[in-house]
Amino acid sequence: MVSDASPRASHTSGTTALRRMTTVTAAGATAVGAFTMAAPAAQAQYDETVWDGVADCESSGRWDINTGNGYYGGLQFYQPTWRGYGGQTFAAFAHQATKAQQIAIARRVLHGQGPGAWPVCSVRAGLTRTNGGADPNAQPVTNPVAPGTASGVTVTRYVSATDSANIRSGPGTGYSVIGQAARGTQVTGTLVGGGWLQIGTGKFLGPGVLSTTPVTGGSAPAPAPAPGTVTRYVSASDSANVRSGPGMGYAVVGQAERGAEVTGTLVAGGWLQMASGRFLGPTVISTTPVTGGSSTPAPPASGEVTRYVSASTAAYVRSGPGSGYGVVGTVARGTTVTGTWVNGWLKIGDGRYIGPSVLSSTPIGGSTAPSTPPPSSGEVTRYVSASSAAYVRSGPGTGYRVVGTETRGTAVTGTWVNGWLKIGDGRYIGSSVLSSTPV
Repeated sequence: MVSDASPRASHTSGTTALRRMTTVTAAGATAVGAFTMAAPAAQAQYDETVWDGVADCESSGRWDINTGNGYYGGLQFYQPTWRGYGGQTFAAFAHQATKAQQIAIARRVLHGQGPGAWPVCSVRAGLTRTNGGADPNAQPVTNPVAPGTASGVTVTRYVSATDSANIRSGPGTGYSVIGQAARGTQVTGTLVGGGWLQIGTGKFLGPGVLSTTPVTGGSAPAPAPAPGTVTRYVSASDSANVRSGPGMGYAVVGQAERGAEVTGTLVAGGWLQMASGRFLGPTVISTTPVTGGSSTPAPPASGEVTRYVSASTAAYVRSGPGSGYGVVGTVARGTTVTGTWVNGWLKIGDGRYIGPSVLSSTPIGGSTAPSTPPPSSGEVTRYVSASSAAYVRSGPGTGYRVVGTETRGTAVTGTWVNGWLKIGDGRYIGSSVLSSTPV
C-alpha cells in the first residue's frame, strides 16, 4: 500500500484479502498536495516486470481494483498520495487510470519515498530505485526499456528473487516457464531486449530477478518441480488466492489463509496443485511453517463450522463464493456465524457467503451474537467512517458506477437497500463505510 500516514495500522477490507501489515512515511509537504511538473526531460529507464511483481503482491495484479478499503489500483495508492504526486492529471482515483499511468505515479513516489513506500511487496518483487525508474517527473511509457540493458553484451548476474526465479522460453513474462533458478545462483549469458538475460537456447531470466552483485542464499540452479506430493505453508500477508489453473490468468475460486498447511503436487512454474482446479502460486507459499495464521490445513470442503467476523467494521455477505459475486448484505464485526465451506468461502445460508479473510476461528471483540442485516425499510441516519471520503454509487453494489463522494464525518440519511444506504435517487453508500455513531 502507498499511504501518507506514518505510522498506519493494518486495515482489513470486508471485500478482499488486501490486508497489509505495512507502514509508510510521508513524502513531505512539498510532495503531497504540491506536485508540480518540471520541464520535460529524459526519463529514467525502468523494468516493467518489477512493477508487475509489486502489483501481484499488493492486489493480485488487478490494476482496476477498488475494494472500498481506502486504497486504489494495482499498486494500492492512498488517495492523498495519488493526488499529491499528480495522479489526478490522469484520473480522479488510481484504479480509474491505466497501468502505465499508475506506474508513472509510482515512479514519482519511488523517487520521493523509496521502495519503503511498499514495505512488504517491494522486498518480494525486488524493487529498487534503479529498476523501478525513480523519477520525480515520470510520465506514462509504452514498452519501457529496463536500465543498464545494452543488448548483445555477455555478463554475469546473480538471482535475487526471494526464493527462486522463473526461467522462461523467451524474453518476456508472456513466454512459458520452463524451469527455476534458486536465489543466489550465478548465471552468465547475453543481454537481449528489455534487459532479459539469455542463459541458453530458449532459456531467459528477467531483469527484475537479477543482481549485478552476489546474493546470499543458494549457488546452484533449483531443480525442476519434482513429482510427488509436497507440503507447503501459505505465506501471503493475510490470505492467498486459490486459482482454477497454474497462472495469474486463471479465475480465483477460493482463498487460503496465511499459515495454512497445504498439500499437493508441483506443476509448471512452481504452482502447487492441491486438487482438481485448485492451485496456489509459488510466491505465496513457503517450504517452512509461517506464523501469523492458522497452522492447520485450509478450510475443509464440507462439515459445519463456527467462525467470528474479524473485519474492522462489518463484512460483506455475497451471493456466491467469491469476490466477483454481488453483495447481498453485511455482518458486523464480532458476529458469530455458522456454515459450511464452499471453495474456501463460508456458506451461511442459501445465496449467502462470507470470505475467509474476514473470519476468525476465535471470538473477536464486538457483538458476540448473530446479527441481522440492515432493515430493508425505515429511514436511518449514519455517519461516513471512510478514512477520507466514501464513494456514492448509482446502485446498491460495487459494480455500479461512482456518481459522487461524501467526506468522512458527514451525516447521511436514507433507507437500506440490499445492505446499502439509499440517500437519494440513484445515490447509494455501502454499509462498510458507515457508522451508527458520529465520526
